[in-house]
Amino acid sequence: MGRFPTRLLLSIFCVLNILRYYSQLLKHPQLRDFIQMGFGIEARHQRCSDYWARHLDLCRDFVRTSILEDQLHESVAVLGAGRLLDIDLPFLMRQFGKVDLYDADPSVLRSWDSWNQLEREGRSFGRHVVDLSGNLAEWTSLLGNYLRHHRRSGPAGLCNLLEELPCCPADDKFAPAEVLLSVNLLSQLSLYWRDRVQKLLESEWGLVSDNAGRFEPGLQQALESSMRKLEEQHLRQLASRGARLIILITDEELHYYHASHSQWSTFPALRIDAEIKLPGYQVDQENSWLWHIAPQGIEESAYGVIHQVRGRAFTAQSENSKLGFNL
Repeated sequence: MGRFPTRLLLSIFCVLNILRYYSQLLKHPQLRDFIQMGFGIEARHQRCSDYWARHLDLCRDFVRTSILEDQLHESVAVLGAGRLLDIDLPFLMRQFGKVDLYDADPSVLRSWDSWNQLEREGRSFGRHVVDLSGNLAEWTSLLGNYLRHHRRSGPAGLCNLLEELPCCPADDKFAPAEVLLSVNLLSQLSLYWRDRVQKLLESEWGLVSDNAGRFEPGLQQALESSMRKLEEQHLRQLASRGARLIILITDEELHYYHASHSQWSTFPALRIDAEIKLPGYQVDQENSWLWHIAPQGIEESAYGVIHQVRGRAFTAQSENSKLGFNL
C-alpha cells in the first residue's frame, strides 16, 4: 500500500517532465538538439546518480579549491552551466558580487530561476541562453544550402566545405568576468556539430555513418577538422576575455568496457591536443579522475562507458601576455 503513492508521484513527475520537454521544443524548435541534450543529461543523471556522485563532487571541489576563499571577488561567468549539477552555486554566491550563467538550452532557465534570491540579496545574477560556439547556426545553414544545391558534386566539394568553414569570433557571447568556469563543456561543443552533420548528410544525400558513427576516411577527416575548429575557438574565447582565473574541466578520454573483459577500448574525447595550454596563463592547479558516466546494464546491456576527466586552473601571468592566441 505504501508503494502506491510513491509510484503515483513518480508517474506524475514523468508526465510533467514529458510535457515540459515538448513545450520547450514547441517554443524553441531551432534549439532542438540543445534541449534534447539537456533533458537527456537530466534523465541519465536520475538513472545513474550513484555512479555520477563522485564525479560531480570532484568538479565542485576542484572549482572551490581553485578560487581564493578569503575575499569577495567581483564577477564569475559559468559557461555551459546547464542544470547546475556540477556547479556549487551557493559557494559562488558567497564569493562573487556578480554571477552570470550561460547555456544554449532554454529549458535550464527553470533550474536557474530557483536561485533568484541572488538578486534579493543585492547580488547581480545574469541568466543567458546563448550558443557559446558562435558558429553552429551559420555552419548548419552553410552545410544545408550546399547539400541541397550540390547533390551531384561528390564528396570532394563537401570535404572542402567542411575544411574551410569560417570560424567567426565568439567573444561577444559572454561578458568579461574576473573568473571564467568552463565545466564539462569543451568536449560537448563539437558533438552538437557532429550530430547536425550526420543528420543533414543522411536526410539530404542519404549518407549514413557506420556503427561507430564514422564516415569514409576522407569525409571523416574533414568532419573532425571542423570539430577541432570549435574546440580551438572555445579556448581562444576563454583566453581573450582578460580573466584573472580560468577553470577548465573537460573529458580527455572515453573508455568503453565490457564486464566480462579485462581490456578497455579507449578513444580521445577531444580533437585538439589533450595537453591544453592557454597563452598568457599558467596552470596552478590540476587534477584528474574517472567518471562512470554510463554503467553497463543501466544505459546499455552490452557495454559501459567511463570518461577520464581533467581539471585545470589557469591564472593570468600578466596583462600584456594575453593578447595573442594561435593554435
